[in-house]
Amino acid sequence: TPRVCYSRPPTEAPQTTAFVEVDEVTLDRKIQRIFTGWMFADAPALNAVDHPISDVWLTNCNTTSEEPGVGH
Repeated sequence: TPRVCYSRPPTEAPQTTAFVEVDEVTLDRKIQRIFTGWMFADAPALNAVDHPISDVWLTNCNTTSEEPGVGH
């Protein structure tokens, strides 16, 4: 879930930064937070999500989403 996302305008050097919360939902519907923090599109290894199955990285900010509360 992105909480804050910043992208520079196209006239400036590209840089996207976001504060995100990543939850894992198990098959028995248990929710466990696996990451909370800032992610940087130009430095994906700086605050990487350390998870044996999922790789998560920031590419850009979306302004719309199918999921309520997502796309900030």
